[in-house]
Amino acid sequence: MPARSRSPAAIIFNNGINECFVDTAGVGSVLSAGGGNLIGFGPVCNISTRSTADPLLGPLQYNQGQGPTPTMALPETSPAFNAADPTTSLSTDQRGQTRSAMGGFDIGAFELCLEGRPPLQRPCTILAGIQQVAQLTIQVNPTGGGTTIPAAGASNYPLGSVVALTATPAAGFAFVNWTGAVTDSANPSTTIIMSGDQTVTANFAPVTCVNDLSGRGTAGLFGRPDRIDLTWTAFGSATSYNVLRGTAPGAENPVPIGTPATSAFSDTTGLVKGTTYYYVVLPVSGVPVCTSNEAAVTAP
Repeated sequence: MPARSRSPAAIIFNNGINECFVDTAGVGSVLSAGGGNLIGFGPVCNISTRSTADPLLGPLQYNQGQGPTPTMALPETSPAFNAADPTTSLSTDQRGQTRSAMGGFDIGAFELCLEGRPPLQRPCTILAGIQQVAQLTIQVNPTGGGTTIPAAGASNYPLGSVVALTATPAAGFAFVNWTGAVTDSANPSTTIIMSGDQTVTANFAPVTCVNDLSGRGTAGLFGRPDRIDLTWTAFGSATSYNVLRGTAPGAENPVPIGTPATSAFSDTTGLVKGTTYYYVVLPVSGVPVCTSNEAAVTAP
């Protein structure tokens, strides 16, 4: 089906041998209104603005990260540069760049705008238009192992922008690395370039300082309660430890059951015979703040 364009100052080029034709009733592929169009060759293309000159268009892409759709940039050497009819052209291009930018209106959806002097010319900053964005998704592994700035989740940032990232471990955890296209994966403070949608993960790991926590169950005799006795070797300058108990291995939220001042503890709190409990100890004071190995002990 023939294509139809109602955009003023339009470029139609390299669409094949039947580039265009004119239907004054307005039902054909091209209806020419005013001058300033650049329409390529074709055996039935009989518009006065027909041209065999190549407009030298660039690839279809988001030029300067702007626009509701991609555009094809043109250079100053293009026959479309400063060649549009200002009386029928729109006041901005498809990206929001104001016309005229460099002395005249350019034909097509892209208005060339360069600032500075050669050879240091650069594209103008577009103050209007629709800015293209990319989505940054930040994850934390494991959950609860730490926090990030920006916070975990999905956020949008300008396409091509640089976003600073910071990872902070929670108590008992240490930062391991980032996974994703960050600048420095081993640094908790790094950056990422939003060249497109990105997903990064801040990885943390428990810090183990007590590695010999163990225990055994003892049945109560002569009216004494059943108990589980725990022992461990103190680490560093820690003088006391919290004892936490879970009912599954690797539990994220074990229950505190005691704060001993030594390297031993007897648990008699609500033990159920034949149930296996999972213990860790955490220093109350001193450095470093870390977690122990996990000891699994079955109640007698």
